[in-house]
Amino acid sequence: MLTLTRNKIYYLDETYYDTIPFEWQMILINDGSFTQNLNSLTGKSITSQITNKLSHTLMDKINFRCVWLKDHNNNKLAYAKSLWLIQPDGYTIFNKDIPIGQSFIKSQIEIYKDLQEICYGYCEYLEKEFHTQGPIWGRKYTIYHDKKSLGTIQEFFHLTLLTFYKK
Repeated sequence: MLTLTRNKIYYLDETYYDTIPFEWQMILINDGSFTQNLNSLTGKSITSQITNKLSHTLMDKINFRCVWLKDHNNNKLAYAKSLWLIQPDGYTIFNKDIPIGQSFIKSQIEIYKDLQEICYGYCEYLEKEFHTQGPIWGRKYTIYHDKKSLGTIQEFFHLTLLTFYKK
């Protein structure tokens, strides 16, 4: 597993530009809504499937959530796991039935993404779920609103995402 931490990401030099293909840089370093970007790339609506067996609350302070992002043919395009701080009043900023990015867009809440890691490696579980063999790219970032951390997301992407750039 190759992991680039925050310091290496923001100071990418030619070595890392050659290491990370341009199309993957567009996905990994982009701070927009990944789901919205997928909608634009595929021309189709993207849905989320929460894996209920893994989504739960930890110690009444953190909501742990695992989600598959799927295309209109039910193909898995990305896997995301996230930890969300539960507000003291119990308020949650997102709708559990739609992707996080779409929740932020619908609620018109300004957020900031702090990209912390880019990773590249192999994972038998994700290869099986994506029905592919080969390395997996991923990223981890924290989302802030009004300078307060809301949660941290780790995303892993299907290799076929690159085919959308070639259309």
